[in-house]
Parts: sequence; structure tokens; C-alpha cells
Amino acid sequence: MNWQAFTEAVDSLCEKQQGQIHIALKEQNAFFSHSATVPTTAHHIMKLPLVMHTMKQIELNKQQLTDVLPLSNVTKGSGVIAHLHDLAELSLHDLMKLSIIVADNTAANTLLEQTDRNELDTFLTAAHVSNTRLLKPFMSQNRMRDNFTSAIDCMTLLQLIGEPNPFFNEESRRHLYGMLYDQQLPSPLVLSNKEERHFAHLSSSYYSITATTGILSSGQRRLYISIFADVQDQALFWIPFSKLLEMYFD
Repeated sequence: MNWQAFTEAVDSLCEKQQGQIHIALKEQNAFFSHSATVPTTAHHIMKLPLVMHTMKQIELNKQQLTDVLPLSNVTKGSGVIAHLHDLAELSLHDLMKLSIIVADNTAANTLLEQTDRNELDTFLTAAHVSNTRLLKPFMSQNRMRDNFTSAIDCMTLLQLIGEPNPFFNEESRRHLYGMLYDQQLPSPLVLSNKEERHFAHLSSSYYSITATTGILSSGQRRLYISIFADVQDQALFWIPFSKLLEMYFD
């Protein structure tokens, strides 16, 4: 299956859904989007720009990976810190890692507490990310506002990790990719287990929205994927999409 046939089938699949699909796909110079610029609730996905901003601060020598931070109030939900005893502090590296590989809310909120919001917004603007804002801590009960992003914004961030660029140096990119690669939580994509295939990602399920953003590698090929599915029956989208993805790579 070539790129045109693949993306035409994906577009048709999106149109059939009872709900909203926001999707951006990119392989080399080939790009596909469906409602990719529409802002949507971010949930765990918002931990990616937060960690990337922290990595940029490290690259600028404003912080160090070995810096130790006291943990913020323990936050329930996703993660492991809330289940540990007598843990009072962690290194910046471990907080970033836990925020990604198990979407740890306490780790992410500890990073957020020491983050200057104006600097974060400046970082997002410099990264050409315009529909992403972190407005409240993770698991906050504030119903008046929410964290949001878009599929195209996540695609932009992924490319800053996966491709050489003047924004991040190679060491920063390697650290960020390694965190996504070491992901412990499952993606909604259902892919065959092939040794040469790897999906470095961050995924999320929040009420009716299931999302995944990541870099799918197969041999020398690399596909950037960013999807937010706000649909009634998640399986009716993710299973057919995964089959199309398998056909495209085979």
C-alpha cells in the first residue's frame, strides 16, 4: 500500500466515526492531516511539552539532570510515586523519565511547580506550537479550564525529537527519544510484534478521548503519528487504523 492509498483509507475511516478524529501523520516529506489544528483536551499528552521545556532549560544550563527536587503533594491517578513510602525527593532526570514512561502525575506536577509559565509559553512559541497550553496541574479538580493541544502541535514537537534541528542538540534529542522509547504504558495502536518495529510514544485515555503521539520506526523508515480520537466506540477506529498501518508498512 502506498502513501496515497493509505491516507485516503485513513481519511475515509475518520469520516465514518461517530465523533471527532484529530490526526497528523508524516513520513519524510509526505504529510496527512484530518482536523489536525483543532485544539483538544491533552490529559497525559501535555506531559510531553512540559518535559521538553525542562530539557531545554537543561540544555541552556539553567538546570542540571542531576538536580534534586522535593516532591510536590502526592497526586493520585497515573504513576508509581503515590504508591511508594518515604520518598521525599528525586532527581530532575528521574522526574522527567517517570512523567513520560508511566505518565506519573506527582512527577509531572513537581516539574510543573518549578516551571515558569511565561518561559513555558515562550518555549512553545519558539517551537512553533500555537494550540498548546498548560493551564492547570495534572488531576486538578478545576473545571473552569483545561490543558489543551492539537495533533499538529504534537507532530511539531515529535519532529524536534526525531529530526536534527537547531532547537535541540543531539544529546537532548537522544534523552527525549529514550524516554518515549522506554514507555511502559500501552498505546491504543494494535501492531504485530516485529523485532525491527518500535513505537516510541506517549498515550492517554481520558473520558471519551483516547490519544497517542509517537514515532513509529520500522527498519530505516520512520513515521510520526499524532492522533486524538473522541469517538463513541474506540475499537471501531483504532483496530481498523492499526490494520491500515500494518498494510502500509508491509
